[in-house]
Amino acid sequence: MEKTYLSKDVLEKTFIAFLNYVTVFVGENKAWEFARHSHQETEKYYHNLALIQLGENKNLNFSNPVLTDKELLGFSLWMHKFVAELKDFMVGVGRVEPEKILGNLKKSLEPSGFLEFFKQARELSF
Repeated sequence: MEKTYLSKDVLEKTFIAFLNYVTVFVGENKAWEFARHSHQETEKYYHNLALIQLGENKNLNFSNPVLTDKELLGFSLWMHKFVAELKDFMVGVGRVEPEKILGNLKKSLEPSGFLEFFKQARELSF
């Protein structure tokens, strides 16, 4: 696979955007619980996610100096699973639109394929 050349900073901001979205519904502690649990569940299915770990201070820790499509795919699957946990937990959340969650970050993420990976994750069940 090719290199995505997506900055780790953009992925971190993307994670925070999703975390903030979930926090609005369930509060910070439950959102962190969902983030950790969805990471563990996604990593079981997609092992490359192990290269991106949750830090304690709303940050991500990256094992590889350069992000590849494999890490981006794992991250996208994780973000999808993250919001899916919210929807399973809480009735009435409705359809999650990543473009709205991301706001201005959408432009930075579009060339990487994140949104396409996120949409494809809807087809998977794990």
